[in-house]
Amino acid sequence: MALNSYKSINSGSNNHPNILSAVKQNNRSVTPELINILFDEMRALGFDRTFVTSRGPAQKCITNMSKNETHLFFDQEWLVTNRTLKMSTYHRPTIWQELDQSKHCVFFLSKLRTLGLYNGLSFTVYSNRGQGIFHLSCDETIGNFSDYCRQRYTEIYGLAQLYFVRLVNSHPSLLFELPKLTPRENECLNLLSKGLSNPEMSKLLSISKDRVKELVSSIIRKLDASNRTEAVLLATRCGIL
Repeated sequence: MALNSYKSINSGSNNHPNILSAVKQNNRSVTPELINILFDEMRALGFDRTFVTSRGPAQKCITNMSKNETHLFFDQEWLVTNRTLKMSTYHRPTIWQELDQSKHCVFFLSKLRTLGLYNGLSFTVYSNRGQGIFHLSCDETIGNFSDYCRQRYTEIYGLAQLYFVRLVNSHPSLLFELPKLTPRENECLNLLSKGLSNPEMSKLLSISKDRVKELVSSIIRKLDASNRTEAVLLATRCGIL
């Protein structure tokens, strides 16, 4: 069966219980339209399951996979050892069926098949906050899957990259761990966003100029900014301000 004629049994519905797990973990109210559009776009390309995660010490995900499928991808052993999940090292797409025959890869693929995941494609995406990984899969055996991925990879990657950047810019906390500022640093950041100088902040906060300088330096460091102006910009993008 040709992949571009493939239709998911879940097409038009999002009935996995964890589909918006990342949204539910967020304290702010977030509308899921952008996420649902992403899933629909990937279904239109033949992939009924989408798993998007960030790279870093605190992995978060946006997915329409089942609980068992998601658990497999968040198993730390595979995040560390399987090259499907080490995309930042290879910087190229990986078709699951073409993985090497190492013990880890063979076992990983066998686990995927028990969940009905016969075909899969993984690749790295990028944003101003860091890298992410897309895992796309279908639940039917399709003979020309590898050829399809190679022929349409530019289109698949382009859409994934587009939506990853949009999600990160709109709702960064869904995929990335946000910097944790102290209450005093938050006060200082709010004043920074108003364009106040260090002496002005010192008077308003009733602290020394040296203490203000320490707070500003800490904010810049935690936000991985180069200066106070960029710190305010990044804080706004992160939703901290």
